[in-house]
Amino acid sequence: GVGNGKLQFFNLSMDGKSLKMTMERELKNLNHSITSLSFSPCGDYLATGDLGRYVGLYRWYHVDERPTKPIEWIYIGRYRAHLKAIVSVSFLPANWGKAKGKLGVLH
Repeated sequence: GVGNGKLQFFNLSMDGKSLKMTMERELKNLNHSITSLSFSPCGDYLATGDLGRYVGLYRWYHVDERPTKPIEWIYIGRYRAHLKAIVSVSFLPANWGKAKGKLGVLH
C-alpha cells in the first residue's frame, strides 16, 4: 500500500537487462495507510489492516459474480472493532479452534 490507503498491484517483467514494473490495478476502497496484508491459503481472499484500525476484505472473483465477466479483486467490505493499531492480519487454518471467522488480527 501507499500512504493514502490505496493498494497497488504491479506486474514485473524483464525487458532486456532491466526489470520493468507496470501498475496493474489500484484498489481505492480504504481511507488509511495499510499496515498489513495477507492472502488466504487458497489465494482467493485478501485481507488488509490499516492505521484507522479497520480490517478490509477482498475476493478474487468475477465482476458482479458473473462467470462471463473478468476476474479481479472484488471489495467485500471493512470492519472496525479494534482499539489499538493493527500490526498484522492473517488467515487461520480451517481446523483452528472454534473461530467463527477464519481471519486473525494482531494489535
